[in-house]
Amino acid sequence: MYSTLKNYFILALILILVGFVMYSEYMMNQLEKETKTVSRIYGRFIGSAGSEDTELNIIFDEVVQKIKFPVVVIDTAGKIVASTNIEPGKEKEAIPGLARTHQPIKVEYNNIPLCTVYYGDTKAMSFLKWAPYLQISLAILLLAIGTLWFRGAKKTEESMIWAGIAKETAHQLGTPLSSLMAWIEYIKDKKIKKEMTKDIERLEEVSERFSRIGSVSFKSSNINSILTNSIDYVKKRIPHFENKVTINEDYGKIPHPKIDDGLLSWAVENILKNAVDAGGTQIDVKSERYGKYIRISIKDNGKGIKKKDIRRIFDAGFSTKEYGWGMGLSLTKRIVDLHRGKIFCVSKEGDGTTFIVQLPIDR
Repeated sequence: MYSTLKNYFILALILILVGFVMYSEYMMNQLEKETKTVSRIYGRFIGSAGSEDTELNIIFDEVVQKIKFPVVVIDTAGKIVASTNIEPGKEKEAIPGLARTHQPIKVEYNNIPLCTVYYGDTKAMSFLKWAPYLQISLAILLLAIGTLWFRGAKKTEESMIWAGIAKETAHQLGTPLSSLMAWIEYIKDKKIKKEMTKDIERLEEVSERFSRIGSVSFKSSNINSILTNSIDYVKKRIPHFENKVTINEDYGKIPHPKIDDGLLSWAVENILKNAVDAGGTQIDVKSERYGKYIRISIKDNGKGIKKKDIRRIFDAGFSTKEYGWGMGLSLTKRIVDLHRGKIFCVSKEGDGTTFIVQLPIDR
């Protein structure tokens, strides 16, 4: 819907711009014709000084004396015989500029040369010459504002969709989880019961995370502890993780910003799982203060990401995995956005990937 509206908006803007330019060009041509006519009359009068031509005298009194543009008239000997709207004493200096502005008018009477008229633009013509540039600038500004508005509207709509899907998912998980909690009481094997209880608790946590996508709960939290807990969870849930992957942890002394620890854990786990899926055998997790932000970096030595895919990795539904849903990194970005943070990806095919998350210390 927004894509169609955006196209209509751009088309309307182009049509308005073309209309303005064409109208400005028409008005400028009309004014130029009028200026040329008045300049010719002015030259005719000056060249016929002393004439008893009553009609010419009336035209001079009613039209020519009211002109608002610069004019210089020289006789056949090259002497300046008249000027108007030019600072006294600077008529000669003005002639080259006037000649560049308009072709000088050669005034004749009965095939006898009388004088040459040099004339400039009226204020209206000067404005109209710049009008197309002003209109184009205005159109670019409107286009930029319109684009930002459409992006904002689209982002708002996407946020509402995300929140709705998340809450519905949490609701759908709630009923079977309640049943599972009841049925688990019938299991006699304590070891199995203990592990199943952990998994059910984990599912409840996942359900809670989905429900919080649309209603985030911020509180002062220890990010280093969140990173440690997330790593421990991933280690337990990925088969043979300990034998396949080495994780190096380097945590700096950082403040405890207000965050949603459950959602941030989810984001970190998604990045860690992607690192393992990419074939990484070494993962470096680091936290540090970076100006007004806390920076978390997760680097792996996996297969990396193709250059053409980097821009799309945060798009919902995009995945390079054969059986991937393309939701993990999209959710991760959504979580970081909810914290008013930023997430970056630096990767080169065959040379590993680094994800950088920056969270503001003060909200």
